[in-house]
Amino acid sequence: MAVMSDLPPTQEVGDLSTQDINSQPVSQIWGGLFPLKRKIPHLAMSKESYTVGREGSCDIVLTPEMFTTGPFLSAVSKVHFRIARFVQGFLFTDRLSSDYPEEVSSKYTICRSLGRGACGEVRVAYARETCIQYAMKIVPKRTLSSHGSRFGNRELTEVEILKKLNHPCIVKIHDVIETEDTLFIVLELVEGGELFDRILNSGHLSEDDSKFFFLQILMATKYLHDNGITHRDLKPENILLTGKSNRCLIKITDFGLSKIVNDNTMLRTFCGTPTYLAPEVLLTAGNGTYTSSIDVWSLGVILYVCLVGYPPFTDERKDYDLKTQITNGLYDFPDVYWKGVSESAKDLVRRLMCVNPTERITLEEALLHPWLADQTIRDQLADLMKTAGFLDLVDGVLDAHNLVSCVRRDRSSTPVKLDENDKGADEGESNDTVSTLRNSSASRKRSIEAMTDEGCQSQLKKSAF
Repeated sequence: MAVMSDLPPTQEVGDLSTQDINSQPVSQIWGGLFPLKRKIPHLAMSKESYTVGREGSCDIVLTPEMFTTGPFLSAVSKVHFRIARFVQGFLFTDRLSSDYPEEVSSKYTICRSLGRGACGEVRVAYARETCIQYAMKIVPKRTLSSHGSRFGNRELTEVEILKKLNHPCIVKIHDVIETEDTLFIVLELVEGGELFDRILNSGHLSEDDSKFFFLQILMATKYLHDNGITHRDLKPENILLTGKSNRCLIKITDFGLSKIVNDNTMLRTFCGTPTYLAPEVLLTAGNGTYTSSIDVWSLGVILYVCLVGYPPFTDERKDYDLKTQITNGLYDFPDVYWKGVSESAKDLVRRLMCVNPTERITLEEALLHPWLADQTIRDQLADLMKTAGFLDLVDGVLDAHNLVSCVRRDRSSTPVKLDENDKGADEGESNDTVSTLRNSSASRKRSIEAMTDEGCQSQLKKSAF
C-alpha cells in the first residue's frame, strides 16, 4: 500500500479533519510504502523514484520468505512496479492520526470512514504491529452511562466479557481503549455488506436463503443470551455478511453497547423507528422490566422481512398507528406475496412474533422448529463452520438437539404483564382488520426502503458496531 504525500488512496477528502499545506524542500521525505505484511519492510521515500520486484537492484526486493502461503512470487516481475514523484511545489500533510489520543494513535493507523452510527463514527484502522485491518467505532462517552467521565468497575467488567466472546456469527471485539471523553472499540472488519442491502437489492430472499441466514442468526443470538447479553436492537442493518454469495457466514453486530449504555440512551438510538421493537418495550417506553425474549420478537420481524421483502408493520396505515399495530400484533400473510412461502415458515414467524412474551417461542424451541430441520442447509452451514475453524459447533449445526442441550434456561426476570386478550394477527382478529391489513401490504412492499427512519438512515446504515 503506497501512502502518498497528498492523501491516502482510500481516504476521502471529506474524511480529513485537518490538513496542513506547507511549502517544503523537495529533499525531504515525500511519501512512504506501508506494508500489509510484517515481513515486507516499510520504506520512507525521499528519492525521485523507487522500484519493487524480484531483481536484486530493486529498492524493495521481494523474496519467498515474505510470503507464507501460495506461489505469489512466481507472479511477480523482476521489476514489478516503479513509483515516481510528481512535484507541484507543495507537500500536503494528513494530520488525521494526530487528532486521536496517543494511546490510540500509537497502536492504530486510522483511515477512511465507514459510516456513522447512532452512538458514534466508524473508521477503518490498521494495527501498527500486525498491519491487520479493523473497524474502529469511536463513541463519545456522553452517549454512554451518565454517572461519570470514567468507567466504573461494572462497565470495565462488561467490556472484558465482550472481548472474550468468540463465535463465528458475531463480530469479534479485538480491543477497547477508554480515554477521558471517548471510547474506542476495535472490531473485526466485515466487508460483505448488510443483510438489509442484500434483501433490498433482490426484493426478498428465497426461502432456502432465508433459512440459511436465519439459522445462523438464531445460533448467534443464543450465544449472546448464554453469555448474559440481550441485543435489544436486532434488525437487518445490524447483521453483516462475510461474502457476496448467499452461502456465507453472517455476523451480528451492535450488540455490545447494550451492556454499558443506559436504557434511556438505548431507546434514543432507535431513532424513532420501532419496527423491530417488541411490544413490551413499546408499552413501557423502555422503562419496564423485560427479558431477553424481546430479541425473539425482533427475530420474527427479521424473518418476515427476509421472506417477502417488506416489514409486517407500517406507519402508512390510516386505521392504526405503528405502536398500536406492534403492541396488538396486527400483521398478516397476504397471498399475493406469501403464496410461495411454506406454512412451516409462517408458523415459525407466528411463534416468534407472539405479543405475550410468556407465550413467545424460546430460542431453544425455535432451533428445533421443523422449518429449520433441513439437512441440506445444515450440511452447508457445517462446512462453513469447519472452514472458519469452529469445529466444536459442527455437531450442533448438524443436529439442533446437540446445540440446545447446553442452553441456559434462566428466565428469572419478570416480563411485562400484558392484557390476556393481546394476540397475534391470526388469533381472533376481525374480517375488517384482515381486509385492511391486506390492502396495506402493497404500500409496505413499496416502502421497504423506508424501513429505517429517513432522518437517520444515511447515518445508521453503515455502522459496523
